Amino acid sequence: MAAPGWTPAAGGDAAVVHTFTEGDLVLFGVIGKDGVVAARPDGDATNDRYRSYQVPACPHLPTRGLRDANGVPQLGLTLEPGERLNQFPSAPFNHAAFVHLVNWVTKDLAPPRAAPIAIANGAIVTDEFGNAKGGVRSPYVDVPTARYIPARYLRNLIGVELPFAPEQLDQLYGSRADYLIRFNQSLDEAINAGSILPADGDLLRQEETETAPL
Repeated sequence: MAAPGWTPAAGGDAAVVHTFTEGDLVLFGVIGKDGVVAARPDGDATNDRYRSYQVPACPHLPTRGLRDANGVPQLGLTLEPGERLNQFPSAPFNHAAFVHLVNWVTKDLAPPRAAPIAIANGAIVTDEFGNAKGGVRSPYVDVPTARYIPARYLRNLIGVELPFAPEQLDQLYGSRADYLIRFNQSLDEAINAGSILPADGDLLRQEETETAPL
């Protein structure tokens, strides 16, 4: 993922697919002190081919698969009670964006569009669970099992998440089977939107089946 800047790419012969994380929105000053967001609309002109994909819940540095911060001493951090390292899977979204770029350049297939992360009054708009609205949607934010804080440690490069209590999961989803049905439906929507490739979706589906939170 590439960090956004105050002067987004514009013009030229090269196609640009710009993916960046929710954590980067604040980390790299995209949301200024005056609330202005440094962003630009997508473009399809031959001299201005541009797509922007903003990924909610995702930190700048991925930590999926790392549960214990003490197991990675070079991070130099200690998690607060109830926290764990962010488990959002950033790789499939980067993979899809890269394939879209290649197809745009080699086959003239314009990539799909995605709404930006919602911003209001100089801050990211969140839902009732504290997760960002808008952006590239996925089951991790639409069928959540945690509140994501995508910028927390090491100058906000690393994010954490706050897993929901078992009682809250029971209230939201009722059973593991019902949760997985909703997860898979949301995952299918992300695949149909072009945010995740089918093969990566199969891997995510398998992972969630084996490690579902209920």
